[in-house]
Amino acid sequence: MTTAVTGAETLEDKLEAERRREAIVPAIVLIFAAGKPCCEVVPVRAGAPVRLGRDKLGGRIFAFADGHVRLADGLVSGHHADVSHDGEAWTVRDNASRNSTYVEGQRVDGSVRLGAPTVLRVGGSIFLFVPDSVRFRRSSITIEGGRVRGLDTSALEAALESAARAGMNVLISGESGTGKEAMARRFHLAGPHCAGPFIDVNCAAIPLAIAEAELFGVRKGAFSGATADRPGIIAAADGGTLFLDEVGELELSVQAKLLRVLETRRVQAVGATTQRAVQVLICAATLRDLEAAVERGSFRADLLARLAQRPIELAPLRSRREEIPFFVQLILDQVGCKLPPSARFVEACVLRSWAGRNVRMLTTEVTLAAEAAGLAEAPEVSELHLRPERVMSTPPEPTAPLQSSAPVAIRTAREQLAARLLEAYKKTGNAIEAGKLVGLKKSRAYELLTELGVRPRKGDGETDGEA
Repeated sequence: MTTAVTGAETLEDKLEAERRREAIVPAIVLIFAAGKPCCEVVPVRAGAPVRLGRDKLGGRIFAFADGHVRLADGLVSGHHADVSHDGEAWTVRDNASRNSTYVEGQRVDGSVRLGAPTVLRVGGSIFLFVPDSVRFRRSSITIEGGRVRGLDTSALEAALESAARAGMNVLISGESGTGKEAMARRFHLAGPHCAGPFIDVNCAAIPLAIAEAELFGVRKGAFSGATADRPGIIAAADGGTLFLDEVGELELSVQAKLLRVLETRRVQAVGATTQRAVQVLICAATLRDLEAAVERGSFRADLLARLAQRPIELAPLRSRREEIPFFVQLILDQVGCKLPPSARFVEACVLRSWAGRNVRMLTTEVTLAAEAAGLAEAPEVSELHLRPERVMSTPPEPTAPLQSSAPVAIRTAREQLAARLLEAYKKTGNAIEAGKLVGLKKSRAYELLTELGVRPRKGDGETDGEA
């Protein structure tokens, strides 16, 4: 009897797996075309290669019919490339196109077969390879209210709003720069205390010696230096929302008192003999693995359970590359850059992992590239204006709105551009060639080199030596 049941279950499992395989349709997704971000899905079914080519009628960014993708892209040939998927791997064939075909930033010579490529560029159009197109068919990407709404934004916001209305605590996890604070503010606005204060605190920045006093308050005379009553951060959030960023950095003794507040909705200041009732929604965030911290004994399991009544996980930027062209456009608009981004610039941004600081790092680098392009009097923001990945971590993270931080970015961009020009000049010994390598016009290269103390001759680019 047991054998028969097991056999039946195995057969059902096989049938269900087969149905799932049939439902999975790989695709290439057009994410940048005609100088603008977009999100257009092109299914690629086994045995049915898709041909990419130019739409000779023009006026349309994208058209798909009978296995042909037609692009309003003057850099794309009539029958530029073929893309196919055999159920296991992708094959990309360049059809002797005028401007070549690129996969992962590398030129395709003839054809190439790859298991899991990420980025395809033909002319000025950029595609992503995706193993399953369901996620892309169900939603879209937009820029609204100064932010990018990705494919999963609606689902995340719905979960946050539901938790806020129910008075549940939320724990948002994700790498630095993935937008945890923005989601916390969304949580606040959706809750019953949206008219109250939104108090955010970086738990990692609170010195251990005064952590309890800062969070829970202190009575005058409780310890040396306590010269007046202070209500504390939790009491300040009464009637609103408390955002505890980097909550995993709290010491165990502070965690115990925080747990008590969550359980009783009452807070007791250091040195006080009575408690004060508080009505506050709690939203916490962490980039640490708190479950692993519980196993190590550095974080309380009962506090984690209280904080994570509704856990929300934000994906890193490398897992949502389709949003990067939209972020590039948004950042350029916010810093007032009138230059369009080139396809190679967007491709370079999509290919980078942005690990560690994600959107924050992307914002810094696009801002610097925009300023470098402006200094170079370039017609567009190109990959030449993007700093090498190995030096991306040098500028400080922006802490103010982009408009306010622009002057700092301008100085840094100019210094970076000058350094790159000087390095190129030392390699080539020729001002014109050095300027080309960093995307500068000849006159601008001469001008900047002169400012650096180098006196190039304005004839053939040879130098008279250094000052």
